[in-house]
Amino acid sequence: MERLVPVSHEKIRDEYKKCLSNVASGKGGLMLVSGESGFGKTFILKEIEEEATKRGLMAVYTPAPNPIGKVKVGNMQPLLPFSKAIEGLIALMQVSAQKKFAVNLGMTVLASIPVAGDVFYAIKEIGRDWRQFKKDKSSDNTRKVSSASADYYDTINAYCDSMPIVLLMDDMHWADSQTIELLTLLVENILNIQLLIVCAYKNSVLETGALAMQSFLNNPIIKQISAVSQDISPFGIAEIKELSKPLLKQSANSDSFAQWLLEHSYGVPSVV
Repeated sequence: MERLVPVSHEKIRDEYKKCLSNVASGKGGLMLVSGESGFGKTFILKEIEEEATKRGLMAVYTPAPNPIGKVKVGNMQPLLPFSKAIEGLIALMQVSAQKKFAVNLGMTVLASIPVAGDVFYAIKEIGRDWRQFKKDKSSDNTRKVSSASADYYDTINAYCDSMPIVLLMDDMHWADSQTIELLTLLVENILNIQLLIVCAYKNSVLETGALAMQSFLNNPIIKQISAVSQDISPFGIAEIKELSKPLLKQSANSDSFAQWLLEHSYGVPSVV
């Protein structure tokens, strides 16, 4: 079945294609996608992943874990979104690419591939070797951060030095403070890294408490690097009619039917 593409996503599509072209040419960037539940944030991230793969880029989708019950964000496993992202990168890399990568960096990446999900061993090994091999680009030349964030930063840099990478980070309104610390450090240096980070989040969740992601969004660095920010809005009559064309041909051009759908769905894309 042909993928249905709402007309309201056209601007977002144009923006992420520019971002993908930039990272393919070696210039990193940040894209922020906000919207409520059912508005299509994950849809867009998956679409970016598909487009990045078509262009031969390494793309990894990773959501931040949702809290269960009254569990606070601070009690979640630190850096989990980035741990899952690095696991995804390792899984995507072919053995031949890994060997070439190991030779280029003068280290044995194959020996660091985690067994039974022990990704932390790989991160510490690759991060340490990267600091020794590329001191000018390593965390040693950044502001002081936790040792864990430094290891993750150097590991991601090691992969990005070998190939352009796209990190698609969903549900970032739940991100823990260490994840935001690492995200901020990456963004501070992202124009010199072959890395595109796309973060999706819900503003309504951020407004309910002092969550770490809110402090990141208020950071002046976002404006300094000219981050792309896109807010997904509810559908209007035009979007509903456009979406109806391939499915409801007899009613697609009916304003009254589109109005009925709008009134019963409140314009939420997934409900429409």
